[in-house]
Amino acid sequence: KTVLRSLAALLLWVQVTQATVVSTRMAAFTYIIGIMVDDLINTFVMIGILLLGFASALSIIHDAPFSTLQDSILVLTQELLGMSTPSYDETSWLSMLLILVFIIAVVVGFLNILVAQLTITYKGLTKDKEGFALKHRAQVCLDIE
Repeated sequence: KTVLRSLAALLLWVQVTQATVVSTRMAAFTYIIGIMVDDLINTFVMIGILLLGFASALSIIHDAPFSTLQDSILVLTQELLGMSTPSYDETSWLSMLLILVFIIAVVVGFLNILVAQLTITYKGLTKDKEGFALKHRAQVCLDIE
């Protein structure tokens, strides 16, 4: 019951963002945010696929912190976010190499690509933001009716 209430409250606040289309500047901003969320989702899906691939490879090796797939996903996510690092005393060189390649691929590769992609998207959209704002305002008005 509490989960449904909190979800309803969240969805209500999301609906409030549609009221921002009254202002042309806010309509342009919400339109740009919507386009950029698509880029974020694409990048995070690719990072998730990489995470599952490396986690499954590490769980097959069966080193100390990577005994199961769930443990491997948790440890790699913690490593990626810099939350807490487990002890790698009993970890083989192959596992350490896989962790290193994963961190480099995600942090250096995908996150830099994400920043560049968001920058290019933002520059392209801000050139015509007035037109996008009016188009977005009209679309929201049609959705409401």
